Amino acid sequence: MDILVKFYCEMQDSNQFNGMLRIPLASRETGMRLREVFVGKIEGNWFIVKPEDSKTGLYREIPIQEHHKTVLMELQRRVIDSNATFRTATGHYSKVFKKAVKAIGRGELHFHNLRDTFAIMRYLETRDIYQVSKELGHTTVKVTEKYARFNIRRLAQDFPTLAKDYHENGRILYEMGGSQMGGRMKNDKHITERVMA
Repeated sequence: MDILVKFYCEMQDSNQFNGMLRIPLASRETGMRLREVFVGKIEGNWFIVKPEDSKTGLYREIPIQEHHKTVLMELQRRVIDSNATFRTATGHYSKVFKKAVKAIGRGELHFHNLRDTFAIMRYLETRDIYQVSKELGHTTVKVTEKYARFNIRRLAQDFPTLAKDYHENGRILYEMGGSQMGGRMKNDKHITERVMA
C-alpha cells in the first residue's frame, strides 16, 4: 500500500483530524505553501498571493479548481471565525499533519513534502524546470533544480504512472538536466524518498 493511501486512510479514520484531508490534497495539487492558504485571495480560477504575503516576496498566481476554492474559503473562514492568526493556523494544521504521518510510521515527513511532490510531478509532466520554478514562486531556478535530479528507480516506485510515461517517451534524465544518481536533500535522502507519492 503506498504512503498516500495509508496517510489518507489515517486522516479519514481518525476523529482527531476532523475532515481535514482536503487540506493536504489541495497543497499537493497546487504546490501552495501552507501559510499561503491563509493569506491569499481567490480571484476566479486563480489564487493570488501578494508579494508582502509570499515567503519569497514574489507575486504569485496559482491556478485552482472548484474543489480547491471550497477548501480555501473554508480554511480562511475558520481562521477569521476563530480570531486566530495565520501563524496559529499553520502551526495547528502542521501539527495535525505530523500526527497523521507519525501514525503511519513516516514521522520524518513534513507538510512541505506535499509541495515537493507537486514539484516533481509538475517537472515530470512539463519537463520544464523554469515553468516549475515559476509555479512554485522560487526566486531563482537554482532553488528548483533539486527536483530535476532524482533516482529513476525511486521514481518508478513512487510515481509509477509518470515513470511509465517517462520511459515510453524514450526520454533519459541527463537530456533533461537531471542525474540518474539522484539529487540529495539536507538529510542525505533522495527527494523522492521524502515526497508523498
